[in-house]
Amino acid sequence: MRSPGPPACGGIGRAQSVVASGIRAAIHVRKANFRKDVEGVDWAEVVVANMDGPDPDSGTCWECGYAYRKKPVIVFRTDFRAGDAPGTAPFNLILKESATRFLDLAFKDEEKRNFADIDSVALEIISALEELAAIVSKTPGPVI
Repeated sequence: MRSPGPPACGGIGRAQSVVASGIRAAIHVRKANFRKDVEGVDWAEVVVANMDGPDPDSGTCWECGYAYRKKPVIVFRTDFRAGDAPGTAPFNLILKESATRFLDLAFKDEEKRNFADIDSVALEIISALEELAAIVSKTPGPVI
């Protein structure tokens, strides 16, 4: 009696099916994450974005661009790119010009070169939000 041998492509077909299912699931998750991100930006009254690093996060930059002309956008950075000359470090022109407010918060006290701590950064952002709220309360229509 002969052994039946391996099924013709049976194992390979199942493996391909599992891989295809995994790919479909990953695509579904990516699309769901994207939809939730868009919903979050649409829901927000203002976008506040951290632009630290040599090249700000591309997803955060997209969110700022998506919000442009729809709602206020506050961009800030806390890293010291030009520690010897605060406020002079180059910044992406499009991000800076499209923002309602730009906050360069590397130093708590520029004269003494005291680096900003989380509390001073938070206070500056809160102050910018309060300024926007005061403008919005006096201005009909969106403030952008």
